[in-house]
Amino acid sequence: MFEVAEYIGIIAFAMSGFFVAVRAKLDFLGVLISVFLTSFGGGVIRDIMVDKTPYTFTHNIPAIVVFTLMMFLVAVRWHKRDSVDNKPWFIVSDSIGLVSFSITGAIVALENDLNLTGVLVLSFVTAVGGG
Repeated sequence: MFEVAEYIGIIAFAMSGFFVAVRAKLDFLGVLISVFLTSFGGGVIRDIMVDKTPYTFTHNIPAIVVFTLMMFLVAVRWHKRDSVDNKPWFIVSDSIGLVSFSITGAIVALENDLNLTGVLVLSFVTAVGGG
């Protein structure tokens, strides 16, 4: 369950980060940084908070998935669309990412025997920061 929620969130937040970078008119490097930080930032912080090596530092697949998705979005020229503000795909991808990463944060907190406050904080940090 953890990996399913993690990958759903990674894909959703990669798209969300891509749309935000396009809206800000960032260059390719800016888009790359936005996509990766949005996809992995909260998960790295979450794992450091529970004293374990971040998942994305020990597995190659998440980075490959994010980079492939970003290149696909560039290839289909999604960045040339009119505007991404308030578009359904942006709102849906951001919502799916928040839910998925809230779940993974809660799972990690429960696996590490944290109390209710710990579960809430880890879920919040993971969801807001990106998985």
